[in-house]
Amino acid sequence: MEGKCVGEGCQLYFKKRSGNKNRSARNVNSPQYKWLLDTLVQQGLMSAKEQALICQKCYMKYLRNKNQPEPEPEQNQEIEEEDDSPSHILPLLTLHDLLNGSSSHKKCCLCLVTFAINGTKSSVLPKRARHHLIYSHKLWCPTSSRVCSIHLIGNDLDPSTEVVLDGRGSLESQLPSKSSEIINDLLEVSHVLSQNQSAFAISFSSLDDSACMAWTGWSKDQFLEIHSHCSPYLSSGIYTKTTHDALLLFWVKLKTDISWSQCSSLFGISKSSVSKTFHSIVQALDTSIVPQFLGPDHLTREQLLGHNTVFSEAFFGDKATAILDGTYIYIQKSSNHKLQRMSYCGQKKRNYLKFMSIALPDGYILDTVGPFTGSENDATITKKVMDKLVTWLQPDDNVVVDRGFRDVLPVLEASGLNASMPSYLKPGQSQHSDVQANLDRTITKSRWIVESYHGRLKHWTFFRTQLVSNSFINVIEALLRTVTACLNGIRGPIYQRSPERDAKDRLMAERMKDRLTTPNGLAQRVKTDPDLSRRARSEFVKMDASSVLFPRLDLDYLRTITCGTYQISLAPGYIAEHLSDDGDYEVWLYQHSPDLLRCQIHSRHKSQTKYNVWIRFTVSPDDEAPIKDYYCQCPVGERTMGMCAHISSILYYLGYYRALENPRPLQPQVKKFRQNLK
Repeated sequence: MEGKCVGEGCQLYFKKRSGNKNRSARNVNSPQYKWLLDTLVQQGLMSAKEQALICQKCYMKYLRNKNQPEPEPEQNQEIEEEDDSPSHILPLLTLHDLLNGSSSHKKCCLCLVTFAINGTKSSVLPKRARHHLIYSHKLWCPTSSRVCSIHLIGNDLDPSTEVVLDGRGSLESQLPSKSSEIINDLLEVSHVLSQNQSAFAISFSSLDDSACMAWTGWSKDQFLEIHSHCSPYLSSGIYTKTTHDALLLFWVKLKTDISWSQCSSLFGISKSSVSKTFHSIVQALDTSIVPQFLGPDHLTREQLLGHNTVFSEAFFGDKATAILDGTYIYIQKSSNHKLQRMSYCGQKKRNYLKFMSIALPDGYILDTVGPFTGSENDATITKKVMDKLVTWLQPDDNVVVDRGFRDVLPVLEASGLNASMPSYLKPGQSQHSDVQANLDRTITKSRWIVESYHGRLKHWTFFRTQLVSNSFINVIEALLRTVTACLNGIRGPIYQRSPERDAKDRLMAERMKDRLTTPNGLAQRVKTDPDLSRRARSEFVKMDASSVLFPRLDLDYLRTITCGTYQISLAPGYIAEHLSDDGDYEVWLYQHSPDLLRCQIHSRHKSQTKYNVWIRFTVSPDDEAPIKDYYCQCPVGERTMGMCAHISSILYYLGYYRALENPRPLQPQVKKFRQNLK
């Protein structure tokens, strides 16, 4: 006996074997498979008298459905029916609501466009798409209906397809001639819906914009743009209803890092299908999006220079500037001894893989290179990627790095590149000079962008989880490069230029350059005048901040004087620690001059270290620059181009926060926790 498998959607064909039966085929008409025959007849896949075969895979699928537990007693069903939660109620389908679709072979049954006039290719409307139209658009189409090929993605409707419903007749009028076909379709749709009901079911079509952002990290428009890039590569290995749902599965996994079992429950497919779909999407995105938006060949020299910012041009010139930094992906311990030794870092006492990010000044990522093992530091990795750097950059271009790259600076300079790195304190030195601290600020003003990219990347929980499963080691490079390429191509650079922003940044850059060599006069005064030192307590009077006459400062002035926002963002933490239990903020005023105060701020890094801060100010309302001088004993406290976070926290509290009418409590949860500690 030969023929096609009768299972739904199966394309397997059994060939006749001489003198032997098809061992993989089962005769549906055998008495022991009567239950299967009844099921297939009910689904409209065959008639009761028809001879048919079914393959082992399809047989097991029907057998699993047969062995599912029986529905709960009617009493429980009634209780469920009383629950009016949207996740428990399906819309009631009636013949009166359904519209009749066209069965013509000359025009599309969805958009009603004539194929010959429009010149589009047509296809028979697949069964799954016909069933989808019934419960999504209340439109019934005959089995012979044809549709424009562009409306289909495999056997499913493209979610962006607009179905024309105006002018269609009621399905009730077609009952005399098509009743059997209509009833079979409705029965099959109701069966599928009843099997797939789940309080946790998710699909792309059911998500609004905010839900899509929460589950995937992208808005719906951004998600569709990603899908448009990779859809030509999604022809196989997809086990979800639509390719949109397959892409959704990929991003949900990265965004939430839930297990395969949880994904299986969420999408209504088996764990093996979830895994296969995920890896198919990985391959499709790595083939389609990554080459377009990441790597050495996707930017020209002119495009590379176009990613400079006002600050990079002001401090490093109009040459190309690359910012290097590494990021970690922590992984599980490995039973492979060699991999365990290679991935283990003795300094961090953990196993991880490392990737080197090469960013441009506006946050656009030129490339992400890796993975490298945990035993390799930034300098060692940079030596390995020097060939790529020399390919991208030209002599006299700039490379900005952090202090972990100090061993590779000679290699960078030998290649003709200008390497910039914040300085180290020399032996016996506790503080940078004012000029050196200012030079370091020009570097950090541009280098922060690569740290921001790493934070942006780790919005996807998969990359910041405590331990990434070792089963992902072979694809972790593709995953990280895919997310980076999507950030480049879909969201664009972190630093978005505009005429207004460029004008403001240009003013700040000029102010910073003007103060580059400005000495810190107050620092010299504190160091030479014994009355101002921290030991001269008798010269200062302890006061409550509420009793101190201090100029009011707005946020714009604070951003200007700090040369950015980072130091301001740290202020609440310092203020909350400095406040007493009674809410007092203690400062010391100089007895001989009421325009000079001193304050002691605890270091956030060292538990036994406190820094003294001096601030000279004026309370004259006509003075546009009320803060005259400042000095802190921390390593960068002599800086005059901006200031350290200790100084900015005092200015923020005295000049801005305490003047607010309804100030927001500073870290109330932490304060309550500290009070409850035994």
